[in-house]
This record gives sequence, C-alpha cells and structure tokens, in this order.
Amino acid sequence: GCTATASHFLEVSAPKLELTVVEPRCHGDQNGELHLDLSGGVQPYLVSSNGSDFTEERSMIGLAAGVHEVVVMDSIECILRWEVYLPEPPPFEVNASESQELELGESVRLDVQANLPVGSFEWSPTTGPVSYTHLTLPTSDLV
Repeated sequence: GCTATASHFLEVSAPKLELTVVEPRCHGDQNGELHLDLSGGVQPYLVSSNGSDFTEERSMIGLAAGVHEVVVMDSIECILRWEVYLPEPPPFEVNASESQELELGESVRLDVQANLPVGSFEWSPTTGPVSYTHLTLPTSDLV
C-alpha cells in the first residue's frame, strides 16, 4: 500500500488582558474594583482572583488596597497570571491651628488646612469646646 502523511500547525495566541482599575476612594475603604476585558487565546475564559475558584466573572468588586492576583485560563488551559496593585489613599487629616482659649463673646479666626481637597467646613458649638461636626466635599471629587 500507499502511505500518506499530513501535518497541520495551529498557532494560538495567549489570552490578553485589558484591565480597568477603580482605586479605593478613601483610606481603609474596601470599594476598589477590577474589570477585565479578555481577548486572544481560546474562549471561553475562566478567571480566578486572589486564589478563589475559577469562574466566568470578569469583575472583582469590594477590593481593599494592596496586591491582587488575577489568573486567567482559556479553554485549552493556557494560564496567565497578573498582579495588580491598588494604592491606599492617604488618611484624611485636618489641621485647625493651635489650641486657643476664648472668653465668652470673643472670636478667633481658624486657618483650616487639609491634606485632601475640601469644599467647605462647618463648625458648631457643643457644651464643651467647639468640635468639628460636618465636612462637605465638592461634588467633582466624589465618585
């Protein structure tokens, strides 16, 4: 008999990741997000984040600042890993000048400084020393 041989080469690219990152809004918050847009490789894709089970979910929400591991596996088990760093916003700090004592009826100007943008401050007296009670951020700084 006859013998025939055929060869085929199939080239498949590795999965590619386009990542949208939403950083935590304030110090200590757990509201960061990662959103994955995947291409390449062989669909469907499975995703694992921070050691979780693989799922088809491509968004991770409720993340704290720090390093987060993202693992993508395509249907031919090509696996890629990424580490994504979400920075910790600085703590909010206000400096309202030095302590001062006032007699009834006197007033003082306080030069208030903050380490983050602030739209306005509101102060109100209490039964003891004047205390900080309310802060309003400009709407352009709110996400």
